[in-house]
Amino acid sequence: MIDWRFIHIPKNGGNSFIKAYTYGNMEKGIHEPGVLYPNQEKFAIIRDPITRTVSVFTYQYRGTGDRSPKAFKEWLFSDMETMWVNGRYVSRMPLRMADPQVRWLTRDTWIFRFECMDEDTKDWVNRFDVDKCYIPYPHLNKTDRKWSISEYYDDECREKMMEIYKDDFIVWEAAIEHGPGYVGDLIGNETVEIYSYP
Repeated sequence: MIDWRFIHIPKNGGNSFIKAYTYGNMEKGIHEPGVLYPNQEKFAIIRDPITRTVSVFTYQYRGTGDRSPKAFKEWLFSDMETMWVNGRYVSRMPLRMADPQVRWLTRDTWIFRFECMDEDTKDWVNRFDVDKCYIPYPHLNKTDRKWSISEYYDDECREKMMEIYKDDFIVWEAAIEHGPGYVGDLIGNETVEIYSYP
């Protein structure tokens, strides 16, 4: 049986996955990039970069401040604007929560789609003969919002998120089109900067 390493990307349903599937090296809240495990099979959950960005914002400010769409736009164009270092985005949030998802990935990381988590996990279990997986998942760390996701952003916000998370969109859109798989197989020759850590 393959010894899989779960790469837990913040705000992508990782704690729900861990609750449903207890595997030896999976610990709640541990966020380590795949580059630290070059000789181990890895898997991760990826998510629509726009919904993830809104989730990061509302989770970060839960119970402590304004979480309105207006505040989201101000955050996106002020706090996040100052996080560019040497031409790439670096989060100042705890656990590097808002970093691009590709920062955790390697080309040999198997990815599930957050939007199809039950379906993709079943595929993974059957394809690799994985045991001890309990579906459907509970929804843990859900952030309550007064507004729907679509109310949080306009065209200007969308363009900014597409700029910041350009590589995330490439990987996520490939996964949506082709289904779960290894990052390198999904994106082929597409140029994506898989970040080093930190």
